[in-house]
Amino acid sequence: MAVLTIIDVSIKPDRVDTMVALMERMSEGTRTFEGCLDFAAYTSPDDPTNFVFIERWISRAHHEAYSAWRVGQDDSKVFAEICATAPIIRYLDEIDPSEGSAPGA
Repeated sequence: MAVLTIIDVSIKPDRVDTMVALMERMSEGTRTFEGCLDFAAYTSPDDPTNFVFIERWISRAHHEAYSAWRVGQDDSKVFAEICATAPIIRYLDEIDPSEGSAPGA
């Protein structure tokens, strides 16, 4: 079953434009990385410094391989510099209703 990865981060107010440009550069590498099924980015109309990335991966291992690769990219350093907070990363396992229970239950 697929894994949903939710990344929630606040960007420094004076760096929001930098974040938008960074997303434009980084999104293609994310979408084409092995195991990525979907990628979308959102920002709050009430707080433009809040960005949420919703990613769907074949497995958590695929996302972890992507994260390890991303750390070695120059854009990763820029991302770290513009963050006002550390990103919060959540992994959610997809549930197949036909199986009758959640994974691990």
